[in-house]
Amino acid sequence: MPRPALPTFGRLEALATLEREFGAGHRCITLHGPPGIGKTHLAGAFAERARVAGRDVVEVHVRPEDVLSGLARRAQVVARTDALLDTVAEALDAASALVVLDEAEVALEEVATLVGALLSATDRIQVLVTSQRALGLPAERVQRVEPLDASASEALVRAVAPACTPAAVASIVALGGGLPLALLLAAHDGGVEATRADDALADALDRALARLSVDARALLVAAAAFVGGGPLPVVAAVAGLELTRATRAHRELGSAGLTTREGRVELHDAIARRVRPESLRLPFARAMAAAAASFDASELARERDNLLAAFHSLVEASDPSAAELAVALDSLLVRQGPPALHRATLEQALAVPRLFGATRRALLRALARMHALHGRYDAALPPLEEGARAAREAGDRASEGSCLALGCFVRRPLGDETGALADGAAALRIAEETHDRPLEAMAAQAMGLVHLAAGRPIDAERWEVRALAAAEAGGAPRVAAIALANAGVALSRQGRLTEAARALDDALARFGVLDDRFHVARVSTHRAAVELAAGELPAARARLVAALPGLDAVEDPEGSIEARLLLAEIARRDGEGFEAARLLADAHLLLRGAAHALLAATLPELVSPDAAAVVQLDAGAVRFGTHVVDLSRRPALRRVLSALVDARLSAPGQACTVSELLAAGWPGERMSVESGTARVYMSIRRLRALGLSPILRTVDAGYLLDPTVALTRGDLDVRRS
Repeated sequence: MPRPALPTFGRLEALATLEREFGAGHRCITLHGPPGIGKTHLAGAFAERARVAGRDVVEVHVRPEDVLSGLARRAQVVARTDALLDTVAEALDAASALVVLDEAEVALEEVATLVGALLSATDRIQVLVTSQRALGLPAERVQRVEPLDASASEALVRAVAPACTPAAVASIVALGGGLPLALLLAAHDGGVEATRADDALADALDRALARLSVDARALLVAAAAFVGGGPLPVVAAVAGLELTRATRAHRELGSAGLTTREGRVELHDAIARRVRPESLRLPFARAMAAAAASFDASELARERDNLLAAFHSLVEASDPSAAELAVALDSLLVRQGPPALHRATLEQALAVPRLFGATRRALLRALARMHALHGRYDAALPPLEEGARAAREAGDRASEGSCLALGCFVRRPLGDETGALADGAAALRIAEETHDRPLEAMAAQAMGLVHLAAGRPIDAERWEVRALAAAEAGGAPRVAAIALANAGVALSRQGRLTEAARALDDALARFGVLDDRFHVARVSTHRAAVELAAGELPAARARLVAALPGLDAVEDPEGSIEARLLLAEIARRDGEGFEAARLLADAHLLLRGAAHALLAATLPELVSPDAAAVVQLDAGAVRFGTHVVDLSRRPALRRVLSALVDARLSAPGQACTVSELLAAGWPGERMSVESGTARVYMSIRRLRALGLSPILRTVDAGYLLDPTVALTRGDLDVRRS
């Protein structure tokens, strides 16, 4: 076996496990895993430790034609052929040897027979095997070798290629997928041609594939089309296998170390990239679209990356099933965001050619709801009215009722109480005529909000109690949680604080189970308002400070404004006048990006409107009013912010697109659309969390700094540091 040429990065725990297992008396351990995972290196490192400790070690690289004779040569044993096994066993047992058999999968039956015979004929030898398949012996302990984590991968690359730039190291680590063979070979290239890591795995992987059945190869290739693996039934459909055959093939892949878990076909990233077939992109996308309609909330969350990859493939192909997949994705993205991705998904789906009927109506309704949840109530009306009109023409009463219930919700903040009540009443009539309890719940909770906004909390409570009952009877848990939260607000407006706290805590627990991050953040604000009303200022402040980043992240201007108003009131009561003025300034700035007539009418007057509306940039620092943020160790954030400042100074009101911010923050890096969008979203989220939320706006075209805010730049360009 080749000697380990490098420290065993990330394998100390695996080495300790081997020592522990052998020390406990186990005599045969198989290091199991796919090609390139580092089985040979780990076995060699363990053998070296044993040799340094004074133990006799015999290492054999298995060859199909001479398993026993190869062991005899390494053990320096000479005997007649018919007595060779007994002579080898006797010599090894006398020395209490550690026998290491590498790449046993090339002659699995012969190795299993030999190891079984050695264990039966001896008392003191121990055997360490490396194999893509387990031997299947009763005495065998199988230790799975896992991919290296990111930290160990980076350390390995830097040890091999210390001159690599950070960008090259990151590229190699991402491409290697935790497989040491891929990392080593790419690192030896100095990161110049990191894609050669895939080619370096070809021989080892081709040998592994050659030992698989036809079904197992088909399932493996199909699984490579999925991002991070997929559900067995869906992968089987892509492979063209019925489920029973696919299950057998999946077990075979697992025994060969090529998949990573039961019930789900997951491959190591570097292996998946090596065999990923371009021809299966559309079959994969269509299979995911067909399956998504039956996924529950947890399955949607687990398959998020696969669903988004499938959606983009379908959009590129102008495939109508992209729209159906977007409908399924809506229920996930409305809970988890990010909002920019949610909006882009709906708009791209609506642009798919030849999109008619129920799917288009569902997308229009989803787009209207998305706008409403993020404070763009005026933008919500056109798709909502188009959806309601199309539903009436098609005789789709359920869809029409949903549009009317949402219309009740949307018209309220725009100040149209008459129109809101009319839409709500019409939705309730449809719900009663069609016995649609979820629709009744949606309409009733929207009616409750109208009464609450009009200062009628007792009427609001009655409507929300009705909504809660209808939602629970109709099996609509998310609407039930919304109604419960609204009831809590109505109770607090009546001064029934204990009941309000109980209702809001119940709603928070329900939204937590649903992983609805949007409403967890919003309801936390309502809960803090109850604490403030009860005089629990420290608890209210702590809750609001914790909730504010979440509110800004989900781009909920109404919730963000309300949270800042509450914090301003707490600051005022604590005698912190300037802090209260700063928070009110934040709220006024946020209101400029939201269409909310009711909030605009009730927002307190600003005592010092410019107190916190000046940003100064210098080398690595940002000043926002009295708040200073150090970005000296956050180069990507500095570059993103600098691009926003450049745009603000050169063309006030002109937004930076996601592509422009991506190019500014991570120049020269190549990544998928999903990864790029996520990076920009997270950078914007971090900048907001660092104190820039009041002036950092999201618009249709992208992101911009508020054009009404005074802005100055220091002498040094931020991007130089």
